[in-house]
Amino acid sequence: MSAHITSGPVSRPLALITALGACLALVACGNDDAGDSATDSGTTNTGTQVSTDNTDNTDTASAAGNPNSPGTQAMILGDPDAPVLLIEYASTTCPACAAFHLNAYPELRENYIDTGKVRLEFREFPTAPAQLSYLGSALARCAADSKGSQAYFAMLGTLFNNQQKWVNQTNFQSEILSYAAQAGLSEEAFRACVGRDEIIGAINDNVRIGRDEFGIDSTPTFLVDGEELSGYRTYADFFDMLDAKLVEAGVEPPADEPADEAAVEQDAVAPTEGAAPAEAPAEAPADGEAE
Repeated sequence: MSAHITSGPVSRPLALITALGACLALVACGNDDAGDSATDSGTTNTGTQVSTDNTDNTDTASAAGNPNSPGTQAMILGDPDAPVLLIEYASTTCPACAAFHLNAYPELRENYIDTGKVRLEFREFPTAPAQLSYLGSALARCAADSKGSQAYFAMLGTLFNNQQKWVNQTNFQSEILSYAAQAGLSEEAFRACVGRDEIIGAINDNVRIGRDEFGIDSTPTFLVDGEELSGYRTYADFFDMLDAKLVEAGVEPPADEPADEAAVEQDAVAPTEGAAPAEAPAEAPADGEAE
């Protein structure tokens, strides 16, 4: 089952934070301007690749005034000169997205990205519950601000692997805080980072571009050099389609069999075309409550 999109970018989900207790409840909040354009945040995602080093830069609060800090940039994994660009539109709260990252991403990383054939750009596309999806996306970007884009993708892995522990759970606050700590973020740095206009603006830009330029209406959705991969029923089918795109680009597909053949042969949790948008919530739930 695919995840449905929100009604549109959120302009600063109630500024996302004023205090930590508010942080995780307030993030729980699309505001009354949930349908506003992403450009209202005043931030443009420049598409510049984030550094892939793991330098510890935990003074995240100092980046708050820097609109070009790592957490605001395009999140790209792999060789910047890789011949094929794979764009993934996904949501941290989407079960189908988590299934892909648990079952197919290891093969994608090992045989396509790490070999220099493909570079992956992950674009956030928040889905219901929108407030938690924005929170997860912002947390991953704050991890990038702290330690570089490798930390961003590591945080995505943490969020997807533990999705059932923090989505629709009353203890989501403590879970999110523990993930932030893993990225070297103190509570103060976490509050400062996820409340930044630039962080939310970068997410909103991805939503706007996906919706307006590519017609994205469900997650996960994958584009290879601007063309959507669609119709696959198993993860093996997905890789066959990706291999065909590599051949079209003059790139030899990986020769090795997937490390976990059973995983890629299983049915994929594929998106449903034309999914109806889900409305972004207008109010925050009570402390610790996720809708």
